[in-house]
Amino acid sequence: MPPAGDCAFIRRLQAQSPLHSIANPLLDGLPGRLTSAEVNRVYNQAAVGLCLSAVEGAMYSSMEYLLAGLPIVSTPSVGGRDVYFDPDYCIIAEPEPAAIRRAVERLRDRAIPREEIRGRTLERVKTERLELMAYLSALKQRMGSDDPPFSEWPFAGTSGLTRWPRCASTCARLPRSLRATFDCRRYRGGPPSLDGLAVYSGRVWP
Repeated sequence: MPPAGDCAFIRRLQAQSPLHSIANPLLDGLPGRLTSAEVNRVYNQAAVGLCLSAVEGAMYSSMEYLLAGLPIVSTPSVGGRDVYFDPDYCIIAEPEPAAIRRAVERLRDRAIPREEIRGRTLERVKTERLELMAYLSALKQRMGSDDPPFSEWPFAGTSGLTRWPRCASTCARLPRSLRATFDCRRYRGGPPSLDGLAVYSGRVWP
């Protein structure tokens, strides 16, 4: 949607829901970014997080809700945002206003402590991270690295685990013994990779 269409959409939302406000600052009619502290401040004012799109890829908001201790009302969706959902504090409701309202009220009335939601989410994330760290450590060893296994999460502060450099530079960084394994001409859009993680000279980079 072009910017003019985005602006019109925002104005339409504001007209339809005059009692609601957009947390983001509006810059030339379009929502601007919030800092991490501002995002946390908004979540701390909320009782329930909503996830209402039918199709979505990585949904940062759903994890932000859970790590802020917010229960979630979602509609059925494709894309995997429900991986860390727990029925104790996440409800998948029918995609119609009355059902969503009832689900919000149910979760609000359960009054599950935020610390419990956050703690249980972190435990599930920790399990997944340990599995990934073991996998990456084994991968480094197979690629000829002498680095020790990962003892802590190596992607702290990283917002995503995929970064695509030019293929030629990637192939040049591979150990000589492995260069023949890959036909770099096949990877015009990115480097040889495994499960979305680029491999460089026995090291795995985000």
